[in-house]
Amino acid sequence: MKRWMLVVAMLGLLLVAGYARATTNAAPAKSEDKTLINYYMSGGVLMHPMSLGLFGVVWLTLYHILVLRRGRLAPAADIAALRVLMYQRDAPGAHAYCEQHESFLAHAMGVGASKLNRDAADFNKTAAETAIIESVDQQETRMSFWLNLISVIAALSPMLGLLGTVQGMIGAFDTIGKGGMGKPELLAGDIGIALITTFYGLCIGIPAMLAFFLFRGIFNARLAQISVTLNELLELFTGEGVARQRYEYRAAMAAAQPMPQYQPMPPGYAPPPPQGYAQQPVCAPPPRVPPPPPR
Repeated sequence: MKRWMLVVAMLGLLLVAGYARATTNAAPAKSEDKTLINYYMSGGVLMHPMSLGLFGVVWLTLYHILVLRRGRLAPAADIAALRVLMYQRDAPGAHAYCEQHESFLAHAMGVGASKLNRDAADFNKTAAETAIIESVDQQETRMSFWLNLISVIAALSPMLGLLGTVQGMIGAFDTIGKGGMGKPELLAGDIGIALITTFYGLCIGIPAMLAFFLFRGIFNARLAQISVTLNELLELFTGEGVARQRYEYRAAMAAAQPMPQYQPMPPGYAPPPPQGYAQQPVCAPPPRVPPPPPR
């Protein structure tokens, strides 16, 4: 995975550098005809490490979109299968099932299931909990490395842009010291380095920082869900809490007969009149009393 990331980044830099060299060897273009490659090359050598960071952010974003899916970390099929095995107190079967699956949940539960013993007084719950916590910490550390790499790129990109700004201002002051105060065309290159590198660094750092906080929030939410599921599976095995009663209730509801479905009435069907209503006599309105004659 690291090798592919480096290969893609190097190919991208080679393409950019080759196209830039081809454009610079051609006839010089007018200022109003400058392309993105021209702006890129005018930024100086610091544009290349920032471009490497750009490729890294894109690759890490796609990587975390695929890895942080709930179906990848805690598949519903794994949860259903482990619930059955833990309810039956089949610790070897749960361990064998987890060995055949590579999800985050299965790896942690497999380590814990290897410590459980149905013949022990407390089922070795303490040892199983300790093993599960260590497994979760190891996997979280491994996944956080790539997540923190986004944060590193988000912090370094604006710093490299600021370094390019300082480099451009130093060149501009040197040009002014050599008598180029009244010649703006001599200052254009150094000022271009100062502005373009800062702009490029911010364009990389801002989306990278947003991606980092977004993926960090999703990862923390997934860890919380996995922790709840692991506690439920342990309670199914040990009988503590209401996990076994909840599982039995769900199994009973699933095994119950389904409710009869609604059957549509045939066309032209009219419901019968309500009984005991049409036979009632209709009360006549009271007679109208004429007003008294005027006196």
